[in-house]
Amino acid sequence: VTATYKMLGINSWHQCSIFICLYVGYMFYIFNRKSFSFVIPNIVETDGLNSGDVGTILSAQAVAYGIGKFVSGMLVDRFSATKLFCAGLCLCGASNILFSVSPPGYFSVLWFFNGLVQGPGWPSCAIMLKKWFSPAVFGTLWSSLSTSMNVPASLGPIACSVFIAWSSGSWRPVMLFFGGASICVSFGSLFVLKDRPEDVGLTLEMLTGEKKIAEDQKKNKESTMTKSKHSTWSRILSSPYTYVVCGGFLVSLIIKGVVCDWGSLYLIQEKQGDQFLTGAFLGTLELGGVIGSIASGYLSDVAVAKIGIKQIGQPRHFVLFVLFPLLFLSMYALRVIVTDLPSQQTFVNGLGFVLGFCMYGIISLVGVLALENSADDIAGTTHAFCALLGNVGLTLAGLPFSAVMEYLSWNGALQLCELSIIISFLLFVFAQRSSCRIGDQIKED
Repeated sequence: VTATYKMLGINSWHQCSIFICLYVGYMFYIFNRKSFSFVIPNIVETDGLNSGDVGTILSAQAVAYGIGKFVSGMLVDRFSATKLFCAGLCLCGASNILFSVSPPGYFSVLWFFNGLVQGPGWPSCAIMLKKWFSPAVFGTLWSSLSTSMNVPASLGPIACSVFIAWSSGSWRPVMLFFGGASICVSFGSLFVLKDRPEDVGLTLEMLTGEKKIAEDQKKNKESTMTKSKHSTWSRILSSPYTYVVCGGFLVSLIIKGVVCDWGSLYLIQEKQGDQFLTGAFLGTLELGGVIGSIASGYLSDVAVAKIGIKQIGQPRHFVLFVLFPLLFLSMYALRVIVTDLPSQQTFVNGLGFVLGFCMYGIISLVGVLALENSADDIAGTTHAFCALLGNVGLTLAGLPFSAVMEYLSWNGALQLCELSIIISFLLFVFAQRSSCRIGDQIKED
């Protein structure tokens, strides 16, 4: 265990408790976000909702989450990340409790509110990671923390089935449990989390023993105190690399939405699959996602350690140069090579693992790049803006993708997804030959 902590760059009890608290806390954020999805069949059966009602509720949350995350990304640069994280989790829990006791007419409003207060979760995690841990292990820690999203996806349906069976088919105790547990975790987190090492009388240099960190912090502080010729938004929008990262977020989240939300239906309609076989595919997808997230962060940290940060290019890109082609090839194979799921189950499960490995690995790395390459005083805002494009990608993977699919067929719609992977890959290739900084301040003469 100690060796694992050292590999992750965790050198003190403070760092260990911060990381564990963020992991558990964000896991409950996701349990709250996904709880409605877990119980959709039971709600449809007991409360008389149709597919349109369900779609409206899900869309309300998705839109609100995009707004909440964008606003929270700006707030976290100015206010306490700890308080924002705990307040968001507490309000998420409250929305689930209210959902569990409300009639269907209020579902959309409550789930819109749930999406809105989900916003502070990840931006707060990102800022605390950046302030508490060495840049040398930032990618590994970021990707390890992102696996907290996969745990609810794997355990949530099982936990829900147990609760529903225990409550004689009622879905309401599920929402009530997740809500109550999240409120408890939020209050506990308020006592464990600290915004920065200085809050407990430490410095990042003292925690890591790396002298260069103190020097970099001093330079960043001086840069932040320097008056800038440009506003926050002009600094972000005038950096070409912003649009490269935005493109990476957009494409990776489109692919995630298509594969995770439409994958089962595609395999059933086009590849002669059934619920059991597609469930196995999605299971290996999530497993690949967990391993891919951690591996991409660790390998990119190794690249940074060996190559170093240069004025031109970014060492983490070399991991993306492997993941993007693999993602394209696995999507192509799923569309062209797979013809009969029952007779190709092992191969399809392998494709699911590779898809998850590449897809979640890219999502994790793009998030690291957005935060790491931004000026310190606008890092949260930059990440929020880039992640907003990711939420647009999830939206495009919903109703717009279904419209494209009806017009072009499954084959044509998936070909467009493959084309988007190629375009995003080329953007990062071109970016490797230019500056990858976002929002560096310019001193006045």
